Amino acid sequence: MKAWKHTLLAALLLCPVLAAGAASATDAAVETSRMEPLRTETPALRWQLQQLYGNKLAAGTERPYLQMSPPGRLSGYGGCNQLNGAYLLEGRNLSFAPVLSTRISCSQDKVETDFLRAMGESRYWRAEGDLWLLLDQDGRTVAVLQLQRQS
Repeated sequence: MKAWKHTLLAALLLCPVLAAGAASATDAAVETSRMEPLRTETPALRWQLQQLYGNKLAAGTERPYLQMSPPGRLSGYGGCNQLNGAYLLEGRNLSFAPVLSTRISCSQDKVETDFLRAMGESRYWRAEGDLWLLLDQDGRTVAVLQLQRQS
């Protein structure tokens, strides 16, 4: 039963319904009426990395992403390697289990290393429209991801 509650909580927090006339950042961060539960048959949500430690990713960079699926599973791309792991949401608290990845070396190793470090440092989250901010223990933004709408 407890796992079900965590899955539902994660679904409520990570599945904003992006309707016309987006809510303000404050509204998006707290208003659950703009969120819809993620059912097991719903496609996973894809969050694409936009910023790391306050720095925007360079233009032309293949952007890392996380694909969040119930119940608390994630997959994605770190910039060089495929990623797999788990996450846990409890209210505004967020934690990632150690992420498994393939170990291919490439020119974007620094981006991937910093992305994995940011995930490891994440303790809280905040939503601003279709952006998902990962925050460290001091409330500093370590990563900004943007929801990728699926057609």
